[in-house]
Amino acid sequence: MAELALAERRDLIAHFVDKAKINWAHIAIGQLMKHGYVDRVLTTNFDLLVVRACAMLCHHPAVYDFASSQVLKPADLIKGFQMNDKFPDIIQNLPDVDIAVEGVRGKLLQSQDMQVVFFDIDPVGEIAPHSHAAQWGVVLEGEMDLTIGEETKTYRPGDSYYIPAGVLHGATFHTHFRALDLFAEPQRYKAKA
Repeated sequence: MAELALAERRDLIAHFVDKAKINWAHIAIGQLMKHGYVDRVLTTNFDLLVVRACAMLCHHPAVYDFASSQVLKPADLIKGFQMNDKFPDIIQNLPDVDIAVEGVRGKLLQSQDMQVVFFDIDPVGEIAPHSHAAQWGVVLEGEMDLTIGEETKTYRPGDSYYIPAGVLHGATFHTHFRALDLFAEPQRYKAKA
């Protein structure tokens, strides 16, 4: 990209930006913002999909274009964006998920129509194949082998996955693992009593 002129860079990515559509990730971020769990989103995307998802939820956050900022530099924005040994307090303060699998923990964010679970998973090995309502997730830390239907892939930080409703899936965790998962099922998990 550094070899391209600014106009050539824009032309190169415009094709992808113009075809971009709102997905479960944008809706999940919008829900987190609407309910006060997230107050800022830093994105390197050139689209307004998070803003549009927030608008669908009747939430209208302030939007700033850091690319045109004379004060902030990209290197300054990256500092402090890394995973620590645990989720931040805003997530730690959420209710614990009642999960019967040793080494699998979660924090529950509940809405009327869906759930978001912040998973924290030890290297527990294989989770047996199962199915439920649709699920979308993004890996925050670690690595897992996820089988969706007949296809197995390895997922690492930044990778996202979508499991359609009713599709058999299972996972193998070889390392410590953290992910954010959105379930299109409001009763998929219960909070611990």
